[in-house]
Amino acid sequence: MKIFNGTKSFWINESGKRQYCNAVVSFISDSLMQVKLFQYNQFEYDGLLSTHDHLHYSGRIHISGKEWSVSCKCFMMLPRMLLFGEWKKGDTVHEFCVHANVKERVSRVLSMVPPAA
Repeated sequence: MKIFNGTKSFWINESGKRQYCNAVVSFISDSLMQVKLFQYNQFEYDGLLSTHDHLHYSGRIHISGKEWSVSCKCFMMLPRMLLFGEWKKGDTVHEFCVHANVKERVSRVLSMVPPAA
């Protein structure tokens, strides 16, 4: 498993305000990643995102009892990673961005992810 700790992360909350947060991104397999966002050391969001091309990731999450869909792109240039995308429900769309550094190197998964542009 390859784990990245966010060095600079934010998301736009349900009120439309930018919230800086801590993030942990774990590559569970070559087609599945887990993203966890924490704010003020409290858990905010946890989602499993899947991919077929190692660039575009998507999935569903639960926040405050509501189900949201998430889609993002993943760019790598070791030891750094960038996730940029959105989470949405109906007409409501919010963005999130995670800049992260590698925490441990254990997996071959990252060799399949396209490099950052």
